Amino acid sequence: PWNFAGPSWPVNKRFKVEAMANDNAGNSAAASPREFIYDVNAPSSTIVVPASTATFQNAAQIAVLSGRALDWVNRPSTEAYSGLAPSGIELQIVHPGGNTYNGAAFDAGDNWRAVNMTVTDSLDGGSIGVTINSTATWVYPTATPDTWPPGAGLSQGNVYTVRSRARDRSANLEAYAAKSFTYDSFAPTTTVTVPAASYYTRLSAMSGSFQDAVSGINPGDGVQAAVQRNSDGKWWNGAVCGDAGWDPAASFAVGTHWKNVNNVFVDTWTWTAADVSYANLLCYFDSLLAANASLEFNVFARGKDAVGNQNRPDTAPAGGGALFTIDPIKPSSVATWPVNGSSVTVATSIISGIAADASLGVPSGLNRVQVRISKLNVSGARWYYKWSLNTWTTADADWLFVDVDGGPLSPWTKTIPLTAFTGANSGNGWVFQIQSAARDNTLPV
Repeated sequence: PWNFAGPSWPVNKRFKVEAMANDNAGNSAAASPREFIYDVNAPSSTIVVPASTATFQNAAQIAVLSGRALDWVNRPSTEAYSGLAPSGIELQIVHPGGNTYNGAAFDAGDNWRAVNMTVTDSLDGGSIGVTINSTATWVYPTATPDTWPPGAGLSQGNVYTVRSRARDRSANLEAYAAKSFTYDSFAPTTTVTVPAASYYTRLSAMSGSFQDAVSGINPGDGVQAAVQRNSDGKWWNGAVCGDAGWDPAASFAVGTHWKNVNNVFVDTWTWTAADVSYANLLCYFDSLLAANASLEFNVFARGKDAVGNQNRPDTAPAGGGALFTIDPIKPSSVATWPVNGSSVTVATSIISGIAADASLGVPSGLNRVQVRISKLNVSGARWYYKWSLNTWTTADADWLFVDVDGGPLSPWTKTIPLTAFTGANSGNGWVFQIQSAARDNTLPV
């Protein structure tokens, strides 16, 4: 065998070695030439997923990690590189506690995992006998045996670091490239506070709350509301005030019927008439008075955080909404005994009448009926009955409505002592006026 003490090799160059043997008889023979590349540069890798611009990542976004790698020289016209080694890209995933991922779980080892590497550009190595891989892309996990994310899942709010490194055919090994992300796979929670499950004469605004513990609510469309009319299942599109503002249930579209609320605070939201869509909805609510209609609606709220986690899908919402009724129609009541305009010769101990809450749709129903009574003498002076003292006064502050007797609100009755019309309170020759008032179940918002 023979050897040759090499010179100080210029870096990143391609060389040809030629050898010739001579015997003592003057015969000579040339050996086949060999070529090699003296390469001192480590290749470089980059991480595409997780993205550097996304501090937070959810499960879908990091289900497949990916990146690129290349081997390089500073002066391609005069220098050479050996190219990325086959299977020359590795990945490491680091837990906040320092453990690394072994393909199934995090443990204390210095685990580097193989990736699926796809060469995207290469050179013919010629007599060197190998293909020189210039660039490649990579993805993780590989088909087998690794699984990612781990079966136990990742922990919400934890910061994980992804590292990649590349090796070339000359065994130059990159230190590593790294990107970190905060794991957030929890969708926000949203609630509707107003409207509650109740009846309203009108609804000047809707409001509610939200929570998101990790990445925070999305600043653009983080809270949205969708309103459905229960009588026909139609969805509010917000374009106009009238019936054209409602679209058939089958035509629900995320961009049309999920509406961004216009005020998002620290952990609450409001949707007000400053937003044209809600202004049109309020206009529609107000139009129910002229239509003599009381209608039921459902409002749904959904939240999206900075990562894109949503607590409701883009399809039409079902279940979990706030059912409410807009009822602008006032109830009515009237006293039927004593009969209006009649003359009675015997004192009565009962005042009675009827009340109703009637409208098209779903009226809220009677909640309360009250009554008050006054009397006028021949001079037209009015006296007021004070129920608490069973007496008549001239102070109009005593002319108060009181609840009718317990029992049905229609027909209703109110017991009054006979002494309200006899003895010192004799009603002979007086004109008595009975006023009744009914209230339904709406909340004045």
